[in-house]
Amino acid sequence: MLRRILHCLAWATLTVVFMAHAGLAEPSAPKPVEPSVPPPAPQRPTLELGGHLQVQADDGHLGNRSTSDSMPSVDGITRFPAATHLSIRRLRLVLTAHLGQDVDLVVQGHTDTRSDESELRDCYVRVDLPHDLELLAGQFKVRFGREGLASSSRTMTIERSDMSRALYQERDLGLNLGGRTASGLTWDVGLFQGQGLNAGDKNSTKDASLRLVLPAARGLEVGVSGQLGTVQPDGSPLDVPVRRWGTDLRYQKGPWTLESEAIWSQGWNKVSRTDSRAFGAYLGNTWTVARDWDAVLFYDWFDPDLDRVDARVANNAVNARNRVVLGVNYYLDRKAPQRIMLNYEIHRPNEGPRVEPDGWRLRYEVRF
Repeated sequence: MLRRILHCLAWATLTVVFMAHAGLAEPSAPKPVEPSVPPPAPQRPTLELGGHLQVQADDGHLGNRSTSDSMPSVDGITRFPAATHLSIRRLRLVLTAHLGQDVDLVVQGHTDTRSDESELRDCYVRVDLPHDLELLAGQFKVRFGREGLASSSRTMTIERSDMSRALYQERDLGLNLGGRTASGLTWDVGLFQGQGLNAGDKNSTKDASLRLVLPAARGLEVGVSGQLGTVQPDGSPLDVPVRRWGTDLRYQKGPWTLESEAIWSQGWNKVSRTDSRAFGAYLGNTWTVARDWDAVLFYDWFDPDLDRVDARVANNAVNARNRVVLGVNYYLDRKAPQRIMLNYEIHRPNEGPRVEPDGWRLRYEVRF
């Protein structure tokens, strides 16, 4: 019975269709003829190549932290002689494969003749999700802090603060989900293996990160960051805890841009390389003197181990130090950006014997 009913319905449908095409069915009101629109062609993957070049000169008076070579140091307190050196500080080539309307694959290679490095930096998939969400999967910058997370082409000074170099995880392998609310709050939540750049997963747990940035007032952004996890140092079977909290702000009004950040750490950091309490902060100001010129004043302070002091020698692993940077930036193109930077750095130890490794840095950089 059911089969017969279905057959009847099918034959009735075919009959109506035939009559309609033959003009036998009851005529209906005429409909306007719509122009035929061809279906959209499937989007094919496209490739986009970009990059970043920095050529840098470092004054030998900045000194070196060891006797192994004569390369001027980029951070810390130095007490050994060095020679003025010209190098390619960064050469980055970035290949972005647009796999679909909302899916990109980003691969970035890095070369630094100063440190004799050539390595893979970024390799991740970026997916734009509904409701202003973004998912990252692969190796990329951990969403933590302000100065370390920012591109080196956007920083106020040539070299980042000692605090950021020691307490920012930089790149790691993991997942990150981020978004933006209607009120303007941006947020990121990440899960990482915790071993850092191009490293295997040796520790027994994963690292979790959180970053929130709130537009608190006109021209003012306030951010907070956190990271919890463990790391297993090279050559050690032990998992050392990682506990970091940070707060930062950026205020811009007219020609003035103010940035500040502080990070507290209890556990592993890249300088003390042990389970220690550390703290650092910086305050920087940029004044746009003219359309293409910026003047920079920057101060940072860092103590990699709050519980120890070495009074005999300038010990970068335990002693606190500070740095003052006087800078001038000339922009050939602010959007690219393409600029020439000149910094004079004044380094002073807050603990241990007095050392004064002051000197200049000069950099030309361009994004393409």
